[in-house]
Amino acid sequence: MDDRDVDLSLSEVFKRNAPSFDVEELAPIDRPSRLQPTPKKARRGVLRRVAFGAAFLVLVAAVGVSVWQVLDHLGPHDRVVVITDDTGAPTTASSSLMGLSDGEWELQVDRAAWLDNVRLPSDQLSDTDYHPITDGPTFMVTAFEDGAKVAIKGQGAVSELEAEGTRTSVDRSHIWYNLDPAPGGRLVVSFTYEGTQAEFTEYGSGRPMIFSYRGRLVRVQSDSTTDTTATTDTTESAGLYPVLVEGKWGFIDKTGALKIQPQFAGICRRDGDGMLFGFSEGLAPAQAVTNGPRGYIDTSGHMVIEPQFSLAQPFSEGFAVVRRTGSYFFIDKLGNTSMGPYIGAMDFSGGLAFVDDGGRTGFIDTEGAWMPDLTGPDGVRLSIRGGFSEGLAMVQAPEGGEGSPASLTGYVDESGALAIEPRFNRAADFSEGLAAVGTGESDDVMKYGYIDKTGAWVIQPQFEEAGPVSEGLAAVGIRDAKGAVKYGYINTAGTRAVPLQFNDARAFSEGLALVWWTSKCAYIDKTGAVAIPLQYQLDGWDFTEGVVRVGGGFGPPSYIDTTGKVIWPKE
Repeated sequence: MDDRDVDLSLSEVFKRNAPSFDVEELAPIDRPSRLQPTPKKARRGVLRRVAFGAAFLVLVAAVGVSVWQVLDHLGPHDRVVVITDDTGAPTTASSSLMGLSDGEWELQVDRAAWLDNVRLPSDQLSDTDYHPITDGPTFMVTAFEDGAKVAIKGQGAVSELEAEGTRTSVDRSHIWYNLDPAPGGRLVVSFTYEGTQAEFTEYGSGRPMIFSYRGRLVRVQSDSTTDTTATTDTTESAGLYPVLVEGKWGFIDKTGALKIQPQFAGICRRDGDGMLFGFSEGLAPAQAVTNGPRGYIDTSGHMVIEPQFSLAQPFSEGFAVVRRTGSYFFIDKLGNTSMGPYIGAMDFSGGLAFVDDGGRTGFIDTEGAWMPDLTGPDGVRLSIRGGFSEGLAMVQAPEGGEGSPASLTGYVDESGALAIEPRFNRAADFSEGLAAVGTGESDDVMKYGYIDKTGAWVIQPQFEEAGPVSEGLAAVGIRDAKGAVKYGYINTAGTRAVPLQFNDARAFSEGLALVWWTSKCAYIDKTGAVAIPLQYQLDGWDFTEGVVRVGGGFGPPSYIDTTGKVIWPKE
């Protein structure tokens, strides 16, 4: 689906793709990554992305000592830190619950309980024991040695608290850390779909509990986290590619060497064609256990945004779409919520993202502000129809608008000024200075050509299909005498560089393009010569940093290099 086809009907699609919270839901509608978004093919359906891959594991949770055993050593001045969900209910067991990810965390207190009655260390406190507070204290929690040890520091009710602890056991819903005997205590960690919550309870002489705090546990900037600046790093620039080994996902480099050992139950895989999404902007969605919450790992394999989402999409332009408690949000690279809630959301592209808040659909900028409608020729109201590409974004009169027909598309610049008046029945983003646009009132008569940024025709309308310019060439299709569309490639002057001979064709990537005949496919070079013959009928992947995935969409991925050599699986 191209940006030009995003319209108000997506509101209904979002609603259909928003199942109840306790089932495995589909991803929000997102822009497919196919590098040849031909206008006509874009209307054949809306691709949906499944949140993560379908590797199924049997989780064996470590069974630790009992609560009473853990608390047996507590003395009159012991302190206890309990991190759990708001209700104290057990959460999904997770193999990722082996300790907090290394780095700094803040316990941001927003509720407090002063306990007059005697409470034992084993007592659970309910929400009714707490009262909201403002300007609550902040406790620093530091995890180190791959989460095997923690330290906590902050102002307690009686004195300054500073203690270290070592991970001792894991049960179905918590990780236990025993703190240093002086002052002593415990730290228990759990992650939920509602986010990471923390409870700190202090004990004093003569009566076990003297106060208790609750609040969010939030990761803060550290050497092990990624900053929030949008970068151009992608899955491929990270040089890491997802592989499946005995039901667990890991990552290899471009030589086929394992760089992140197989340990994850799932990653992000798109419904429809099985496309895998690995690292993007330095982070990758990952699922620690089957049917468990999702989080994000860094390129070393550490979980830097803790599993807490029922859906997690790749990062794009500094933000990622996640689903939590039934709604969609945008988070930054520290895992902080930046925008939302929405009932549907698409990734950011060209500085804009399409969202549906239940009462309005449209595009927002990276501050969460709605893009305003514009006034076109003769007072026609125009709406943004996609993100900016090379400084221009598509605009279109909404359905039912007055003036020019809703099917006509034009372009605006980043200042909001109309750069190209709406006069095209179909349009696509600019690429290498040109945009594929179509004229004609129906598919039967639609012809596509290419315009420059002034709206002038560079290549006159003559094609039944037209893809974006990539590496100086564009895939185009023309109907033959038998009525079948045959594809080839043209250059930016409109001259045919590769004859029309293929049943389908993709954009060039790193000097190679994937093409199809009736019963086979291959990668060709820019002369049209076969560079890598393939035995597979691929859905279509692109070379990135000299590596490409081959094989079936939902099977274990295999990879080859630009010479056709198999780098994974290893022989």
